[in-house]
Amino acid sequence: MPNKPQGRDKQGSQADNILPTEPSEVKEQQQSEENRSKEDDSNTEHHPSKPRGVWERGKALKVYNKGLAIATIVIAVSAVVHVSVSYLQWGAMRESLRLAEDLSKRQLRAHILFHKGTISLTSDESAYKVTIHFRNAGPTPA
Repeated sequence: MPNKPQGRDKQGSQADNILPTEPSEVKEQQQSEENRSKEDDSNTEHHPSKPRGVWERGKALKVYNKGLAIATIVIAVSAVVHVSVSYLQWGAMRESLRLAEDLSKRQLRAHILFHKGTISLTSDESAYKVTIHFRNAGPTPA
């Protein structure tokens, strides 16, 4: 195995920076990571002072992990705020659309207005003759 990293210490700091290129090296690295995680799990069983709950784990975080946790919480809160604002905008847009549709119906409606009218008696004076003139006042023809 010519590409195998040299000088690996117990914590694996130098070897973690080099990626394996052959399938057998990948398999070896996966197995070593599994062994390390099993060792970590077995260490927590033997050490009752290790934090077990979420709150205790949060207290035991290192400084850079605390910053990452805070950043994650800020991102999650901002995502919730973004979704809430988007929902409110969606409702406002629906209301605006409803008002625009109502306005367009009112504007395009045909408006017929009384223009002039006359009332007169017929020639034999037995009936009245009523004449009413209307005109179109809206943009839509009546």
